[in-house]
Amino acid sequence: MRYLISALIALMFVGAVAQDSDLPPVELKTTSRIIYPERMGLSGSTSLLETLQLVSELNFNGFDNMLNNFVVKINDEKCTDNAITILQLMPVSDVESIEIDMSGLQGIQGTLSINTKVLNNGTHGYADLSADTRGGINGMVKVGDHSGPATYFMSISSRHVSAKTTTDERYLNGSSTDLFTDKFTDNHNSTTLQSVDAGAIFKFSQDQLKLRLHRSGYNIDKNGNTLATYQKATSQIQDETIIKKTYYFADARYQHNFRPDNMLELRVNYTNNYQPQMNDVTEVLDGDLSKALYNGYQTSSRLSSLNMTARTISSLIPHFKYEVGIESVLAHTKQNDAIYDNQILKLGNEFKYTSNTFAPYAELAYSVSSHVTIEAGYRVHFLHYACRHKDYDYWSANYINQMWRAGLRYLLDQHSSFGLDYSHRINEPTVAQNYPYPVLNITNPNSYIRGNENFELPTYEVVDLSYSYTKPKFTFTANTRYYHIANGLSMVRDDSFVGPRTMYIWKNGAACNSIAVNLSAYAHFGVFSMTAGFSYTSSRYSNEQKDNNNDYFMFRLMPMVHVGQSMSVTALINFKGPQTSYYFKNDSYWNLALRFNKSFGTRWVTYLQWNDILDSNQVTTTRNQANEFRTVLNPSNNLLLAGVSFSF
Repeated sequence: MRYLISALIALMFVGAVAQDSDLPPVELKTTSRIIYPERMGLSGSTSLLETLQLVSELNFNGFDNMLNNFVVKINDEKCTDNAITILQLMPVSDVESIEIDMSGLQGIQGTLSINTKVLNNGTHGYADLSADTRGGINGMVKVGDHSGPATYFMSISSRHVSAKTTTDERYLNGSSTDLFTDKFTDNHNSTTLQSVDAGAIFKFSQDQLKLRLHRSGYNIDKNGNTLATYQKATSQIQDETIIKKTYYFADARYQHNFRPDNMLELRVNYTNNYQPQMNDVTEVLDGDLSKALYNGYQTSSRLSSLNMTARTISSLIPHFKYEVGIESVLAHTKQNDAIYDNQILKLGNEFKYTSNTFAPYAELAYSVSSHVTIEAGYRVHFLHYACRHKDYDYWSANYINQMWRAGLRYLLDQHSSFGLDYSHRINEPTVAQNYPYPVLNITNPNSYIRGNENFELPTYEVVDLSYSYTKPKFTFTANTRYYHIANGLSMVRDDSFVGPRTMYIWKNGAACNSIAVNLSAYAHFGVFSMTAGFSYTSSRYSNEQKDNNNDYFMFRLMPMVHVGQSMSVTALINFKGPQTSYYFKNDSYWNLALRFNKSFGTRWVTYLQWNDILDSNQVTTTRNQANEFRTVLNPSNNLLLAGVSFSF
């Protein structure tokens, strides 16, 4: 119900007047879909993030995790920091098209590409300011100048969010082999985010140079108060976590057009990401301060990377188009961890590691006829890892990974098309999965984690089948995806390890089979439009220590009504059915939200949004154990948000 409500809210947030068009709102390619918001009547200051809930592929993991396994690009620029926030601040009226591409060769990643509208000559921009009943304040200003041969752009945004979540945990039969019988936690999170983005585009007769600088940062302060009842005592726990992150990005891209269908691009960018984190826990037993226990941890990491890319795209040969390129990434990370017990340093990690990648690739497309297109892709990754820990010897490893895919698109007629895609992919391991020495688990000081330098690379076999039927005021799409993971990696307990802590090790042997079905439809009738989506996922997973299954479905409904020429009402309703697995069961839950938009002339838009109207966003989980342990998670999302935007 929560998701249904969110869908309703997003629909209300959609802007002023629906635009009739003879062009289809959705186009289907072999492995991707392109959505044109303006053709769907989506305008005004509707949040792009809310609009993306129309895309069923993005909702496998729920609204809060909708970008998991997706790379986000805005105007072909990879969005590497706070993608959720950036998309939430971007109005859909600023968007020309949205492309969802599921053909990525690495792991099960897809690509979400946002293309913004090209502004006419002159200075243009917009400003947005909003506030909510939970103390959140959001502001954004974006300006672009297109007066001469060069284009300049700059944006500044700030966002403050306050959230509250309660968690009730208890053993249903009153007995427990654990330390406590029931526990209640009240969490308050405060998040502040700011970003500054500036750049310039210089165009010549056949050349283009684009420069961009970006700086963003956020602070998160989490405070939790827990009352736990043990069999012989009670405990009061105060838990505070502070996270600070600073991110810098510099990018330069040069493009030369030999002719409209032949292009060469050279690109280099540098990123620097610094993130310190601190956690302090105070526990008082039976209200006796003399028995207070203090522990926690501090950790910081700094990532620096240099990315270089060269590619050429050409369609000089009739019916044939290709892209050939080389990508190189040089990355270096330094991390320091420290664990404290009663304010005394006990254990820690201190290590540096590098991850260098060199990847040539080729993408080909051949049009057999006006109805049939064949696509193929091949990519090789040369990967080098190296790591130095303060307690161990220097270590390094090298890998060569190969990935490929093949696709077919068949245009049945001017309204319907069919797509089939197969890909063989590699899920490249992280340094932590490779590193052969035990490293302290900073979030669980009672355990170590050790990588495995001798494992085999896990492979993914992925098959996508898609169908699309589209007309100017009606669209239906269906997508089915099956993937099989062979010899996958999983973290299992090492029973042969003898010591005061538990040892976990990354090992091969995991297998997963998953099938997902996604259906979505859009219809437009005069002043009324409706978008609906349905997703079903079923997975079977196993490794040497356990088997698991995971089945669930989701439904979304988003109706929108235009009142006159300047007002719209949108509703978003999300429903997630019960989720079952071998170990737990989540009860179904739903969400309802509403949004009102009112335009004043062509420049001003005001809006009012009501999230989680019935306060139904509650997740109940029951673990399938002999003691039947139940967790009730209730993030209080019920709030009112009001805002105003101005375009110039």
